[in-house]
Amino acid sequence: MKDKKLLKKYLIIALIIVAIATVSGFYIGSQESRDVINKTVFKTEVTQADAPRIELDQSTNSSVYAYGSRVAVLSGNKLTIYNNKAEKEKEIEVVVNQAKFATAGNYLLLADAEGSNVYLIHNGNLQWKKTIDGQTSQVCVTEKGAVGISMSGTTYKSVIIMYGITGQELFRSYLASATVTDLDISNDGKYLSYVEISTSGLSVVSMVKTISVDKAKQSSSESILYTYSSQSNELVLKIKQNGSKVVEFKDTGIFVCDKGEENKILEIPTNSGFADIDLNGYAYKLVENIDGENSELTVQNVNTTAASIYTISEAVISMYCSKSMIAINIGNEVLFVNARAWPSKKYVTDKNISDIVMGDQIAAIIYKDSVSIVKL
Repeated sequence: MKDKKLLKKYLIIALIIVAIATVSGFYIGSQESRDVINKTVFKTEVTQADAPRIELDQSTNSSVYAYGSRVAVLSGNKLTIYNNKAEKEKEIEVVVNQAKFATAGNYLLLADAEGSNVYLIHNGNLQWKKTIDGQTSQVCVTEKGAVGISMSGTTYKSVIIMYGITGQELFRSYLASATVTDLDISNDGKYLSYVEISTSGLSVVSMVKTISVDKAKQSSSESILYTYSSQSNELVLKIKQNGSKVVEFKDTGIFVCDKGEENKILEIPTNSGFADIDLNGYAYKLVENIDGENSELTVQNVNTTAASIYTISEAVISMYCSKSMIAINIGNEVLFVNARAWPSKKYVTDKNISDIVMGDQIAAIIYKDSVSIVKL
């Protein structure tokens, strides 16, 4: 009798293992199976009625940002912080005419593009504020609170400033004749890279330079480690610092720059509707109408060049991404796909979506009169 019970127990365990292996095989091997399992088993569909909601004051122009698990709404000179349940946490007085922002982890950097005020928010609190001696042009922040700012309106064409987590200035770098169009800092704070554009006759020269932060603290004029030059009239639209490497988003493709060498990792064809490099360690592109009907999302690891593909049968209106998630707006639905190109969640709505902003843990679906929060 005891042997029969033991045999029965082993048989049940074996059946469970087979069932798990079968479901896992379907999940990994088939996009259609993943979609069905996500909907029926994991219950990953969220409706507009289910999502926490923040009401917007329609009498004023509001700007909405997402960072970490929070949403910030800028209305007038008031920045209001909400948690992922749409509960108000804090109100912070700011002076900003034209907002420019950057986010990373639990940090939100807010600056005035028409002025000189800069604010660093951590979680729901003001970490520090500064008034710089020029006009803010580009900003960035890391998950550890390091801040990079390029400013104009001084005797130099551009000035780059880096601040530490407490707001202490670490270094300045001066550009006499070039304009900075983007910048980013490695998460360990060792490298700051920037895009500079200068004109020579009728041509536009775009290049990326990587600064050693340690060297810049000693002498900014001797801190450039690498310079990556582009072809004539080839523009660098955006960069992402990936450790000591730099990922470039150009109008001709996506490149990885490492130790002075530049290599293209992703071709962007003319029928590519969307592409971006803001995923940590990944880049993506969407090629529309690959077979006259479907669109194909390719998510590629920038270090190994391994790629995953997700097929979309609906027309894509817009796309967004955060550290580890891509949001695909297809009208009355938003599909969330992770860096492995696997569907993670679906948001369903019956209203027109104005915009989407994403933090590491949430997406904020913005309407004309409200914001819905989707936990990722």
